[in-house]
Amino acid sequence: MGYTSTLKFVNLGVKRRLFRKAHKQAHHKWDSIKNQLNELLKYGRIETTLTKAKELQGYAEELIYLAKKKNNSENSLLVESILRTAQGRRKLYEYYVPLYRDRPFFFTRVVNQWRLRLRDAAPMAFIEFIDRPGEIRPAKPVGYNRIKYIYNEIQKNRRNFKKYYHIAKMFNLIDSNDQIVPDFSQATISKQEEWLSDDEEDIIIDENLLNNYKQYGDKMLPGPLKGREPFYVDLPLPSLVEKQFLNYRKKFKP
Repeated sequence: MGYTSTLKFVNLGVKRRLFRKAHKQAHHKWDSIKNQLNELLKYGRIETTLTKAKELQGYAEELIYLAKKKNNSENSLLVESILRTAQGRRKLYEYYVPLYRDRPFFFTRVVNQWRLRLRDAAPMAFIEFIDRPGEIRPAKPVGYNRIKYIYNEIQKNRRNFKKYYHIAKMFNLIDSNDQIVPDFSQATISKQEEWLSDDEEDIIIDENLLNNYKQYGDKMLPGPLKGREPFYVDLPLPSLVEKQFLNYRKKFKP
């Protein structure tokens, strides 16, 4: 689970720890999570320990979920507080948000390697984003591809027909006689079209009342535009002071 969900359980007294045990202090754990999230956004897959991968998965899921929310300045501020570099921001809004527009959740996958690291015998794992080229195994389709997949599966054998019967009935892939429809393009009718009716009364809207409450709908801060404009530029080169800090940084000694 992500930071907001974890913090909610901590406030309720259900949980006591914000992070898993990784032999680090709290601010170092949060710093490492941000760094690993940035690497995951840039490369799509990283290799780390199994414990860190499971801890990172909740924050990666929440990052994509909050970035998909539109016209919400609070969610945009939460996303900006997690991002580290402009490269990760550009990859998030220009690639991953359009990629997962039909997928409501489960954007990542943790794959256990079933091997131990040599120096400390830590179990290793991969964490990656799904639905991208080069993934370890294909993910289950969503949206239009899911309907097409179910239509092809129910035509194979009776076992799949019974397995996907209720889902195929919901998407009108099966007619009233329990027969598979011959034309797939005419069968995929959204359920909202069946719910709409002309007999409903028109909703009366008071324009004066609407104008009074229009001020509360304004944005507090101009959040990111979800990749509509190319303003996600790369970060500038580090200054002389930053180079000296990176080269002569003292090691942490608890």
